[in-house]
Amino acid sequence: MPLLFLMDIAGTVPLVICLMLWMIQKNSFQGKIGLSLLKLSIFFYLVPVQLIYYVLPNSVVEFWKPTVYVEGPVREYYHNEFIVPYHQQYMWFPSWLLPAIGIWGCCILLFIVLQRKKYRKLVKTLDACAVPDKNRKAVYRLSLKNIHSPYSVGFLKNYIVMPEEMGVLDSSKILYEHELCHIKNKDTWYKFLCVAAICLHFYDPFVYILIFMYNELCEYVCDAHVIKNLDLEERKKYAQLLVYFAGNETGTFAPWENNFALSKLNIKRRVTYVMRKEKKVVGEKLFPLFLGILGMVIWTTTIWAYEPPKTTWWNPKEELAEGDFMEFTPEGYESELIEEVDFSKSDIVWQENGKEAEPVYSLDGNADHCIHDYRQGLISYHTRNNTGGCTVTRYEMTKCKKCQNIKSKEIYNSTSYKICPH
Repeated sequence: MPLLFLMDIAGTVPLVICLMLWMIQKNSFQGKIGLSLLKLSIFFYLVPVQLIYYVLPNSVVEFWKPTVYVEGPVREYYHNEFIVPYHQQYMWFPSWLLPAIGIWGCCILLFIVLQRKKYRKLVKTLDACAVPDKNRKAVYRLSLKNIHSPYSVGFLKNYIVMPEEMGVLDSSKILYEHELCHIKNKDTWYKFLCVAAICLHFYDPFVYILIFMYNELCEYVCDAHVIKNLDLEERKKYAQLLVYFAGNETGTFAPWENNFALSKLNIKRRVTYVMRKEKKVVGEKLFPLFLGILGMVIWTTTIWAYEPPKTTWWNPKEELAEGDFMEFTPEGYESELIEEVDFSKSDIVWQENGKEAEPVYSLDGNADHCIHDYRQGLISYHTRNNTGGCTVTRYEMTKCKKCQNIKSKEIYNSTSYKICPH
């Protein structure tokens, strides 16, 4: 299976587990556990762990993924594939891949330019009135009018933006702690990685759920951090803040922004989490072990399923015409017929059915006024390459014994050697 699709499958598995737990457990769902699953999902979406296969020792590879030997020749068709030279080999890619990558890259570049422009404009506005936090390095706080909700923004330099009028009660400290928790958890960076996963796996509908789920669950985690030392009355006031800011004018979602209450979506569930009694989760201490086992299972199974791009020791652009094919003997299978061919006298050898092979010095002949005597057999061509290897290509042929006129010719098989044995 291609690398990109295996990365997609590996990243989707923890995401689906998190989504199922979120739907099944409902009010007893633990945001911290869900967030850990999402971070594992982000890792597998973005890191090609399947390529570790190439750096493993051969003994491990053979034990883990035994080589499957093919019992006969394999026929490869050439449809104007995109060819890339790689370590004296040639990698085949579909012809549509290059323009698709170009279009995909242009769309990503346009998205990056627009988001960067929007982000720089916001940061420039915040810099004008931001005040450094004396207790926190690289954290700046400020108050603005007419904002829909408290929020934090920034990567290396972080800003916590608070509304000037709190509305329900003066709770700037508790809201500040909530946004500070986002900064400590590096939620802005993780949301940025979620966007990177969307850019890489844009064809997968699950990857769009990833950023939605992370945006929800990181709020639950920050809520839990803030309310852990609050009594019932203080929790009620905190829940009122959630409802109040969610009822305000809805802001525009940005992947690099952490909003305290962006909209009314799932606000009821979030209030329920704030007001519920904390219970010890059975097996919570064992969850990191479960996460590690899950990661190992995903890693090993996707490595086993990985299939590298098709490679050959010869350049198909030089050997084959559009729509033509070459039938060659893969590694692990040796053709006795090809090994018996003697190319010491000529690079072309003819073997008529039922007779010994004989060298051919020329296939040119005068077919005019010839009473043809057609014979069937196999003709072998020996071609050396610049790296010290060779390719032996055999054809089923019907040709005239007298004038060498070819009546029919069809490829039989082809074998490539790293080192020429002939």
